[in-house]
Amino acid sequence: MTPARRLRIAYVSACDARSRRAWSGIHYFLARALERHCGEVIHIGPVAPRIAGPLHRLAERWNALMPRRYSPFHSILMSRGYARLIGRRLRQAECDVIFAPVASTEIACLRTVIPIVYMSDATFALLNGYYPWLDRLMAVSVREGHWVERSAIARAAALVYSSPWAAHSAVADYGAPAEKVHVVPFGANVEALPPVHAVVSRIPSSPLRLLFLGTDWDRKGGEIAVEALSALRERNVKAELIVCGCTPPPTVATEHVTVIPFLDKDDPGDRARFEQLLLTSDLMLVPTRADCSPIAFAEANAFGLPVVTTDTGGVAGVIQDGRNGLLLPFAARGQEYAERIASLFLTEGRYERMAAASRRAFDERLNWDAWGREVGNIMARVASVRVA
Repeated sequence: MTPARRLRIAYVSACDARSRRAWSGIHYFLARALERHCGEVIHIGPVAPRIAGPLHRLAERWNALMPRRYSPFHSILMSRGYARLIGRRLRQAECDVIFAPVASTEIACLRTVIPIVYMSDATFALLNGYYPWLDRLMAVSVREGHWVERSAIARAAALVYSSPWAAHSAVADYGAPAEKVHVVPFGANVEALPPVHAVVSRIPSSPLRLLFLGTDWDRKGGEIAVEALSALRERNVKAELIVCGCTPPPTVATEHVTVIPFLDKDDPGDRARFEQLLLTSDLMLVPTRADCSPIAFAEANAFGLPVVTTDTGGVAGVIQDGRNGLLLPFAARGQEYAERIASLFLTEGRYERMAAASRRAFDERLNWDAWGREVGNIMARVASVRVA
């Protein structure tokens, strides 16, 4: 089904969704996909209620002193402030549909007759206690978080989630009607796509090049990645680890480890270096401790790079074990990762088949055009329905 006409889409977000730095570039690529496949995008953000500054400062002081934290990002006061500002802008925009990505607080108190498509990679129920910055929340903050999520889900005409993990929570934890829940995986933030023949004819390097990509060493499982490197070398598997995006703690042994602390994807030189890392590495190794739908994994698959990671959060919605990568249990440590990686290369042709399957996963489902077409169909179905 193709939308019968180009829609006018209100893109609701507190941040500036036109910036490549917002939400790791996801907002930028979402908006471009909507423009290609759905209609004209009218950016409602950035918006900042008057209460935002004082509330964030108060929360920072409280959280620095007290054992229990308060999340201003899930505040009902913030939601009411957003509702006033966004409602005013929507009345001037004359749009057919509202697209609200990771914007539960922005829409929880919003009253409008324009149908809302709410998109997210998780629910508050999943995030509470899962990510470090949403750990040890005060009871009042937890209540507000659940209220905001439940209200956002109730106000939406359609719900789009990036993984079955998140979609299931919307139904099980918040009573979302199954018929308005859709799973559409994220794409890869790649603009200069390498040709298929350049990435599906991979031959393992010697030494094996493992790429650890992430800005948070602890949350992305950096310690386990180093353990895996040591375990591989103990098995006489020549290997090296490239760490990109962060710096390991001083206590971490960095023998056979190359560290690239930061690459700016907006800088053409850094972007080319990043793409070269994806082309010349053999595996992306990220034993993540907490993740929803990592864009880096879709990017790796765009370059035919299999991903070795953890079955946690929404990761299984991106990486399918034995097809476009390897999924290990959360409790697995370096030895288990080394065993799976070593076995991947023992069977002749298995690695090459996985590299080809990784690129197919990108071509078929982990790209923004596939996302845009499916979300365009969802928007077309709800655009003629007015909700109170």
